[in-house]
Amino acid sequence: LDEKPNTPMAWRASHAQVRFAAGWARSTGRHHLSTVTTAEQATVALDLCEIERLTMRALLRAGAAEEHASAVADVVMRAEQDGSISHGLFRVPGYVAALASGKVRGNAQPKLTTVTPSLLRCDGDNSFAPLAHRRSLGSLETAAKTSGIAALCITRTAHWAALWPETEWLASRGLVAMACCSFLPTVAPHGSDNP
Repeated sequence: LDEKPNTPMAWRASHAQVRFAAGWARSTGRHHLSTVTTAEQATVALDLCEIERLTMRALLRAGAAEEHASAVADVVMRAEQDGSISHGLFRVPGYVAALASGKVRGNAQPKLTTVTPSLLRCDGDNSFAPLAHRRSLGSLETAAKTSGIAALCITRTAHWAALWPETEWLASRGLVAMACCSFLPTVAPHGSDNP
């Protein structure tokens, strides 16, 4: 990353377009590597900790508060760990752009409210969804274990992260979980040519 303090995020390689790709490399002794390739074809191998640190640093420099950057960096690292490069480092420039444009608030403070004992609502305060998840999943777990079933509705977030880390987190606590997000229709149903 460029060290200029007034630049939200700039990639070294003299303005070359940066492309992120991931791959498994067991022969190196590292569990997972990701490669960063520039127009000059220089490659840098990153392990999962380095991926998380790079993402965290980029988000902090773009104006995200530490908890916000940490939540997103964790999800990016998990996507790379699972081999989903489309939701890993590939997404970091988009996260940075959303912070720079003001679409996402770097200092957002998601607020969780209990609607009923088994229905929770989190106003994301224009954060990235992983921050809202981080602030809400513990309460969702408690509600589900207390009531037998629970739902969490998250609003006012930007979501283009992997959608399974939160369900994996809940599953690791003995729960069955399902996650979905709403958006404009983009896929035509079977037999139709219109979404």
